[in-house]
Amino acid sequence: MDPILLWPNDPSRTTAALGRPQLLSFLHQGDTPRPAILVIPGGGYANVCHGYEGSDVAEKFVSLGYHAFVLDYRCGEHGGWPAPQQDAARAVKLLRARAKELRLDPCHIASLGFSAGGHLAGCLGTSIIQRVDATAGDEADALSPRVNAMILCYPVIRFEDVSGHSASGKNLLGPGNAHLYPEYDLALHLDAETPPTFLFHTAADQIVPCLGSLDMAAKLKQREIPVGLHLFPFGGHGAGLATDTVDTIQWPDLAHHFLQRVWSAPKTNA
Repeated sequence: MDPILLWPNDPSRTTAALGRPQLLSFLHQGDTPRPAILVIPGGGYANVCHGYEGSDVAEKFVSLGYHAFVLDYRCGEHGGWPAPQQDAARAVKLLRARAKELRLDPCHIASLGFSAGGHLAGCLGTSIIQRVDATAGDEADALSPRVNAMILCYPVIRFEDVSGHSASGKNLLGPGNAHLYPEYDLALHLDAETPPTFLFHTAADQIVPCLGSLDMAAKLKQREIPVGLHLFPFGGHGAGLATDTVDTIQWPDLAHHFLQRVWSAPKTNA
């Protein structure tokens, strides 16, 4: 299937990592509607790490029974805030608008993001996304950009350095804007529409500390939002599918089981 362009009629939104902002589709055959995974690679809001945090992950989740879509979004030299969030929100809206054509269940869409892509995936489940205009003048405008679950993999939860990643904040918001960082802290912007959330991190991550994921899990628990947290002892940042480990390699199956459980009685945002 050809890439799905996010902004086909907008000449001002033309350049992302692979070309125009787009979705790459990884679909099952057949007419049965399936849940969908929106895969968002990381890259510190400076670039998009396709491959080990993109197509490889999509193929893994296809093997688990999902349709998968990899987001190629604007960031770095192609656009800071709110460009990445606009692309992510527009992607969710388009998946819902084209649900029949793509044979997906619009009430079962999960965002799955890595590192700074985890922050972007998390924006889709928090009130941060309400500040983003992702309209394009078509039928998708009326649909929700909120996802029905989040899978956050060694995510950037916030931009301050003790438990976050300031370089991602600088790349997204520009230099000299550290005073704005709390406005983009995922854990501070949970609300009534925040969906069930799965997190995994490693205790040994020296790039993005696991403390952010621990705090996010605690805040979700306080709000009685279903949360799964898996903290593995070893492994550095950027593990992707972690196929070279004996423990972290479990995370896609653990995330799959989490979705099966929380979606057995789903709360819908479509």
